Amino acid sequence: MPERPRVAVVGSINTDLVVYTPRLPRPGETALGGDLHRFGGGKGANQAVAAARLGGTVRMIGRVGDDDFGRVATANLTRHGVNVEGVATTAGTPSGVALIVVDERGENLIALAPGANWRVAAADVEEGWPGASACSVLLMQLEVPLEADLRAAVLGRRAGWTVILNPAPAPATPLPAELLGLTDVIVPNEGEAAALTGLAVDDPDSAERAGRALLAMGPGAVVVTLGARGACVVTAESAEHIPAVPVRAVDTTGAGDAFCGGLALALAWGDGLVEAARYAGHVAALSVTRRGAQESMPTADEVAALLAGAGA
Repeated sequence: MPERPRVAVVGSINTDLVVYTPRLPRPGETALGGDLHRFGGGKGANQAVAAARLGGTVRMIGRVGDDDFGRVATANLTRHGVNVEGVATTAGTPSGVALIVVDERGENLIALAPGANWRVAAADVEEGWPGASACSVLLMQLEVPLEADLRAAVLGRRAGWTVILNPAPAPATPLPAELLGLTDVIVPNEGEAAALTGLAVDDPDSAERAGRALLAMGPGAVVVTLGARGACVVTAESAEHIPAVPVRAVDTTGAGDAFCGGLALALAWGDGLVEAARYAGHVAALSVTRRGAQESMPTADEVAALLAGAGA
């Protein structure tokens, strides 16, 4: 049996507090919803869970607060099979919490209090790195300070890993050229690609144009996710549009994280980028058919069944 793929994730760990409403509230409006739901969240943790549930050996590097949210979030990662030896506890600081409203179409609004996530430092990455030495793929986002991502990217490149950056949430200022130059694959959605390039992105053609602009900034390859329109894989040699898998969306929270976790897992298996992006699209499609972020992440068998049904 081949060795399980190994992925290291440097990123955020949150608790998602979710209310489901018939429609999203407008500014100043109170929208009556159902009961409050509590799920594990945070882009880093979500992506780690996605890769672990797909069969990967996953190590998480990040921070939580010394509170109930942090203890439950860490236990939840462990329950899903993620190694949390690299997760530190920050005394006197709350854990990260996201307040989420989801409408009947599965669309959402999110407000984030980063808490301990914003205390993740380069030193935390270095301290947690030895335990991740057997990994082959590094996955990062932008919900921790850039110094932590940059240090991880330097160490990942030095180790010969595939370095993946999900530039989410969309950065308000340009990303450091050094970070982009150390990135093998950058995975923005439409809004993030637009924020990074200044180009409108709303279909595969515009995604390809934005992808070309991103390539000029230093990454080795670009995968622009387009939600219901699928994804666009752009390299120096080619561009390929990957259609979305048609499903009935219940909750899109964490769909991008499911895609990134699936992409990292497939690349760690040794798949090519287009094949890995196609696999990731099926992972994301299954995730939106269920409520919550981490709880919605599919297993490898579920993805295999969907792939078989789609004739992939």
